[in-house]
Amino acid sequence: MSVFVCGNTHCPIDISKLGMKLWSEQKELYEEDLLIVLGDFGGFWYNKRTKEEQYWLEWLTSKNCTVCFLDGNHENFDILNSFPVVDFCEGKAGLAYQDDNGIIFHLKRGEIYNFEGKKVLTFGGADSVDKEHRLLGQSWWPEEVPNFADVTNLDNNLKLHNNEVDFILTHTCPKSIIVPMGLVTSRDCEMFGYKQHDPTTEILQSVLETVKFKEWHMAHFHKVLSYEKRFFCHYNNAPVKII
Repeated sequence: MSVFVCGNTHCPIDISKLGMKLWSEQKELYEEDLLIVLGDFGGFWYNKRTKEEQYWLEWLTSKNCTVCFLDGNHENFDILNSFPVVDFCEGKAGLAYQDDNGIIFHLKRGEIYNFEGKKVLTFGGADSVDKEHRLLGQSWWPEEVPNFADVTNLDNNLKLHNNEVDFILTHTCPKSIIVPMGLVTSRDCEMFGYKQHDPTTEILQSVLETVKFKEWHMAHFHKVLSYEKRFFCHYNNAPVKII
């Protein structure tokens, strides 16, 4: 099994990075290999699926690998929460879509999956800074911010694994690394609290302070950056192999 991660797709706005031109490695992949979108997948947006959505879902399942995604802040959570929950690689996942070519999985908050013997913690969600310009239940959902049940699931699964994993995959990141990593400037934080005063970053800060890990991958900030050789932010770069 090989595992690749990539940044937001906002399907189909930023999906070109998954084409053969930028990601030629996919030619050598198989169904058991995984591509994980780190939030803001966007493939399930309209309550009544459009022809365009159907086209892109079929395009994704036609790939040689199996596509998975974390939820970001720009998702229709009414749809995501309606997916049946299934067992997947020793964790729980939402069965988001299935056709004759393959399956798309929603990797849920606080789950720890076993990918080729590596422990991978996933935790989606983030607070939308533009939610005051969006419509409740149409372009913004309060479920974008993790709730008590999400945190409880996170804590319980981490205890089962002695607070140690190999990889952490999230949409946003711990509060303390936002400015040092260059994701947002200190001036922006002082003036606007931009993407920093988010309950999700506080939850992830606790993870940073208590969990042993090797690499942390995220995508929320629309930048391609690395920090301290273990934090990686993805956006429109080609998918990166982590396992």
